[in-house]
Amino acid sequence: MPCCNSCMRDRPVHETFNGNNYCETCASRQLSTCSDCEVRFDSYVGHDYNVDGEMVCHGCGKNYFYCETCDSRHLIEDRYNQYCCNACRIVLETQLIKPYNYVPKEPKFYGKAPFFMGVELEVECDADSEVNTKAKQVVKILGDFVYLKNDGSLIDGFEIVSHPATLAQHKLLWNAFLDNPPK
Repeated sequence: MPCCNSCMRDRPVHETFNGNNYCETCASRQLSTCSDCEVRFDSYVGHDYNVDGEMVCHGCGKNYFYCETCDSRHLIEDRYNQYCCNACRIVLETQLIKPYNYVPKEPKFYGKAPFFMGVELEVECDADSEVNTKAKQVVKILGDFVYLKNDGSLIDGFEIVSHPATLAQHKLLWNAFLDNPPK
């Protein structure tokens, strides 16, 4: 009786794949059929992707990306940016404080080139109950010059992230905030 190349036991060969013999148990555990192209592949080799509960091979897996916001895979054409799908973008745009990995699709540039810079300012509040109030005050003062993000280093706070601007624009736009910061 031929040996299973996976478990190395003398079991009846259920399937041969890439020159290796598999018993029924190992074949059902280790071999998958791509739900996109229907090609058989060894899922233990790391060439598989789970897309909505379906397995796809490495070749088809390149057509998908992982959305960190909804924790699932989507087709590449459904990608908003490197972290987020289009469906989550709609939700993100309505959130006052975005996830830590949020990146605007197209940043706004303030001032005239050639040199732009950005500011990331961490805000720690006294309590979680103050976070949204302070965030609303920041946005009221700074408007769409900034967006707010969660920051893992903060317990009850958020990060203010400016869009790229020249130094002159930063001085101008931050004055209102520095002269009268949220209380």
